[in-house]
Amino acid sequence: MSEICVVHLVRASNGAEPFRRFWESYAGMPAGITHDLVIIYKGFSSREDVQEYEEIMADCPHRILYLSDAGFDIGPYFKAAMDFDYRFFFFLNSYSVVQGEGWLRTFYDHMSRPGVGLVGATGSWQSMYADALVPPASGKQPLWKYYLYKLAGRIRPWFLLRFFPPFPNYHIRTNAFMISRNVMLQIRRKPFWCKFSVWAFESGWDSLTRQVVNLGLKALVVGKDGHGYRAEEWDKSYTYKQRNQENLLIADNQTIRFRDSDFEEKQLLSGKAWGDRALVSSDV
Repeated sequence: MSEICVVHLVRASNGAEPFRRFWESYAGMPAGITHDLVIIYKGFSSREDVQEYEEIMADCPHRILYLSDAGFDIGPYFKAAMDFDYRFFFFLNSYSVVQGEGWLRTFYDHMSRPGVGLVGATGSWQSMYADALVPPASGKQPLWKYYLYKLAGRIRPWFLLRFFPPFPNYHIRTNAFMISRNVMLQIRRKPFWCKFSVWAFESGWDSLTRQVVNLGLKALVVGKDGHGYRAEEWDKSYTYKQRNQENLLIADNQTIRFRDSDFEEKQLLSGKAWGDRALVSSDV
């Protein structure tokens, strides 16, 4: 058994297409290091419903975990860490697409360094609290909706500050991240009843990243160039909503949305992630 386990989440509600995209990238991009593969089938009614997926992976040995459609993505990750005894886990969400050869080796090389507790394909400085302070454009909606939004906006920032730090709010995004089993099992988490609880786990006051840092460990973003970027350098990693994301190793639905957006939308998205350090290429 390898010391590394790649865990990919397959959600029944997504249909087969996201999995096909993942599998084509996974099979076509050598990982660069020996590992085992675990597939989490989430929300499937019966084992017969996964036959299509199993046929796609017919030539690849893998282990399987069947779970209900509860707990969003994070709950199943903790279940896998508890059920399987590997030294390191690399978690990939349903929309993950591998974009570089030797990708797993690159992440492992940083994860296995002394003092590193978490590595991710992307990180962000975005703050949900700071986002709530940005006023809406009145010309894009009926006036009564604008004023209703303004009224709610007086309350929303105060509410969100209870859960989310102000900008810059350093956090590794949980779409694709690597962590040791030892550290993973030390992480506190509340029940994931709603999407808000998932957002809080990823970027709140007690986020995954903050808990890892509080253990005296580093959280790094790793790019195609093989460099491990510290939190203060993430804007220069060019992996997430910055320039053309040319250094990104694992894509997901958010990075794909940014790639396919027009220039104006890219400016907005990059600004939320990086503030005045946002950089958007005009080559769209």
